[in-house]
Amino acid sequence: MKKLIISIIFMLSALIAFSQTDSVDNKFTHKKNTIQFHVGSILFISNVGVYYERTFASNEFIHGVLRLGLQGHYHLGIFTDGQYGFAVPLEIGMKIGRNQNFFDVFIGAGPYSLKETYSSDVDILPMVFTEIAYRRQNYNGSIFRLGLSIPKGIFISFGGAF
Repeated sequence: MKKLIISIIFMLSALIAFSQTDSVDNKFTHKKNTIQFHVGSILFISNVGVYYERTFASNEFIHGVLRLGLQGHYHLGIFTDGQYGFAVPLEIGMKIGRNQNFFDVFIGAGPYSLKETYSSDVDILPMVFTEIAYRRQNYNGSIFRLGLSIPKGIFISFGGAF
């Protein structure tokens, strides 16, 4: 558990360091920080979560993004009692597009925990996270996303930029 807490603190400090920098030649008209809430499901796995994103590099068409999330998930048990847990993904990706319409691509890694419903054993596994999505990010800061992800499945996300 100590290793997990130390890893989370390290990832948060990396995000804070990235959020302190700003380029002098800033052509990106959207706000650079976002908070998003998502709901996703695929077959027998459901999840909810929150993400913080920071755009750290951009030109007129491609924008680099660093993202940290916290997800809760539940695996519905068909032949078992089910499992639940959390994940803390740290992802890097790109927003590709112009104006208010973007195509998102992300890849990352982080701890993924699983706990049987009627057991005290918790398994914390390393997990790779991937995602592709359509993003509508208005200039007023509102964000809507729809996409496909591993392990989120098909998801919808809403948020705001600041």
